[in-house]
Amino acid sequence: MKLDKCIDCGKITHNGVPLCNECFKYRWENHNGFIKPKHDPFRLPWSLPKFRSVVTYDFVTNKEVFIDNIVNNGDLFFDQQYQNYSYILHQALGTAAGSAIPANFFMPTYPLDSLIVVDAINNPHAYAIDYSVVTSYINSGKYVQLI
Repeated sequence: MKLDKCIDCGKITHNGVPLCNECFKYRWENHNGFIKPKHDPFRLPWSLPKFRSVVTYDFVTNKEVFIDNIVNNGDLFFDQQYQNYSYILHQALGTAAGSAIPANFFMPTYPLDSLIVVDAINNPHAYAIDYSVVTSYINSGKYVQLI
């Protein structure tokens, strides 16, 4: 196991992870674009020309609780395509992480089972995703699991 130090506070991290859990949480809680407008359920109904997802209302109103859950229970991946980090939390069976909105639809049509925070260090933003998509990223080598 490779040991490194957090780039923000200097605490020991593992497997080349550049931030400790506390610093991930701090950055996400203080980033204005953490939930982008297109992923915000409070902005519905709203149609866009391509697929997107929205997180739950609870995610928006209790952001700190969800952030803590993602960091403490999620998996961290290195995204080979974009050369950055993504945190993924696969929800328990029967628990919706958010909803899918197909292209040109105004409202969600089906639930999604996972949360993802992409570009987790420099421009963190969260949205709901189907875990089958995550699995395809892992199987193709796009995502390499760190922790």
